[in-house]
Amino acid sequence: MTTQETHELFESIMQNIDELEEHMATLNSLLADNLQTKAKILQHLNNIIICDGCVDVEYDVFETIKNSLL
Repeated sequence: MTTQETHELFESIMQNIDELEEHMATLNSLLADNLQTKAKILQHLNNIIICDGCVDVEYDVFETIKNSLL
């Protein structure tokens, strides 16, 4: 994925944050009994943050995802 494609993806997510939160609630519900999978998802998110060098706006999206899984 190019930098431009990544940027466009995050812009799209921010425009549809309510939809993202609904999807994350569904994911959290599906993974309620699977803490190992939740931990792996959070680990992958952290790896993306580290390698991407994301900006504050993108970090807010990651925080939303993380908080919905905790």
